[in-house]
Amino acid sequence: MSVFRFFITLFSLPLLSLTTEAQIPNYVGHNCSNTTTITSYSTNQSDLNSLLSALSTNANVANGFYNTTSGEGPDKIYGLFLCTARHVATVCRDCVKYATRDVIQRCPVANEAVIWYDSCLLRYSDEWIFSTLAEEPSCRVCNGARYTDPGLLNSVQTKAMSEAIGQAVSVQERFATKEANISESETLYSLVQCTPDLSRDDCDKGLRLGMEWLGNFCFGAIGAQILRPSFIVRYELYSFYDEVSAPPPATPPPATPPPATPPPEYAMEGLFSVKSDVFSFGVMVLEIISGKKNNGFYFYERCESLLTFAWKLWSQGQGMQLIDPQLVQSFVEFEVLKCIHIGLLCVQKDPVDRPTMSSVILMLGNENLTLPRPTEPAFFVGRVVAESATPSTDNNVCSVNEVTLSDVSPR
Repeated sequence: MSVFRFFITLFSLPLLSLTTEAQIPNYVGHNCSNTTTITSYSTNQSDLNSLLSALSTNANVANGFYNTTSGEGPDKIYGLFLCTARHVATVCRDCVKYATRDVIQRCPVANEAVIWYDSCLLRYSDEWIFSTLAEEPSCRVCNGARYTDPGLLNSVQTKAMSEAIGQAVSVQERFATKEANISESETLYSLVQCTPDLSRDDCDKGLRLGMEWLGNFCFGAIGAQILRPSFIVRYELYSFYDEVSAPPPATPPPATPPPATPPPEYAMEGLFSVKSDVFSFGVMVLEIISGKKNNGFYFYERCESLLTFAWKLWSQGQGMQLIDPQLVQSFVEFEVLKCIHIGLLCVQKDPVDRPTMSSVILMLGNENLTLPRPTEPAFFVGRVVAESATPSTDNNVCSVNEVTLSDVSPR
């Protein structure tokens, strides 16, 4: 089959495939303890498997939080999960179930681990972790794009988050959101959340520490989040939480809620729009051609995502180096290069610059059509396990295009 016909057929399928892909939670970071290990055939491994199974089985709990233990005596393991941002029940369930499998892959022999996604966190340890504030390990994500007036953004964000913290510690679920106007056309969305087993004082202490970190390490960023085992704080310039299931604010909401303007990137937030479908297709084209997943792909030395890596190869006339070796004999070179070109057009930074679905099909079906030159993709999430708990001095944290930065600090 022609590579053009293959992608036309793929693109003409219902968007069910994209929806299924979006159900995989967006990974943010993880940390594995290396003080001791669990061997594959030890009692601890069996207990850990039982613990993770129990967490997965109870992923449907109404409040999005569950903790349990497994084993006896010195082999006892403690575990919990927390669904973040008050996502709908199905998103919470899928995230927790995925986490119980993913954490074993990322931390195969650790006696203690925590893993964060946009929609949940999961944690286990061979030490007591319930009703205890855990400030480490930590993970920070700062959007590299800066607001035009960083001081104004910081002032609005600090005030809004302080109010949200006051609300969160006063309710049992230890969760609150706050919206504040930066200008007539821009709204800041803030979220704070602790595990519900924390005391009011511990929750307040943790959230204010997280807010301090936002100011210290993500000052002026148009979006940022601090994630720790017991709490998270986050703000964005778009609505990233489920407003329907969030607890009601202390004051009556306006008659007409401000419209949400989510970024159209399924790979970043699992949100959809017309342009996000195009972006999703572009990502899939590059993944299929390269045989690699965009999520989690990067060169440590160069800090490159699959998208930026593909763009650089194509720009340098070396696009064929991207192709999966198993596919080299199956496709014609000019067809592969054209598909890479189209894929890169689909993942451009500005949604306005991306082609429409009908244009993509036209590009694939017309061999004589002259295609515009794509700009470098802007979406990149770098994840590095730091050597120090002081991210500001860590020289290993990388961000080539300064779009998004994740930093995980160990215990």
